[in-house]
Amino acid sequence: KVYTFGAAEGKHKPAGQVEYELLKNGSNAKVFEFPEDVSAIPGMGVVASVEGVRVAVGIEALMRDEAVDLGLAGPDVERLTRAARTVMFVAVQQDRELRLAGAIGLADRPRPGAAQAIARLKRLGLELIMISGDNRATAEAIAREVAPAGEIDRVIAGVLPDRKAAEV
Repeated sequence: KVYTFGAAEGKHKPAGQVEYELLKNGSNAKVFEFPEDVSAIPGMGVVASVEGVRVAVGIEALMRDEAVDLGLAGPDVERLTRAARTVMFVAVQQDRELRLAGAIGLADRPRPGAAQAIARLKRLGLELIMISGDNRATAEAIAREVAPAGEIDRVIAGVLPDRKAAEV
């Protein structure tokens, strides 16, 4: 059973658009517009109840906090991370505890012109530091993508949104 829900507002796709895309691609996923007991944890993910079933979608740190065993996902996580993907895990309640149901690799496309802007900043003699919420391997892969000549001097990874300003 696949659960998709619009638990977060803002820049995320509305559940109706997600449902359309799933159906268009032949999925039999069921989309729920209104989960209950929603907890959105900035930079980590979402935990909610869907038809009485607890569901968590988020990064590894959230899964650790929720005591979800990620052991089976190891090879997939390594492959997705090497491909500069942010890995989001999906856990669904089974027998009173959350169990891993899957992993999703998400990719942010660099903004057009990002590599050129980074190169110009480097030519100005600036030290360039990238601060990312992604894990180290993913953040470094993204840095290589936007700065193929090594213009980024340092990558600080695993920083949650509320801590980024403190890093600066």
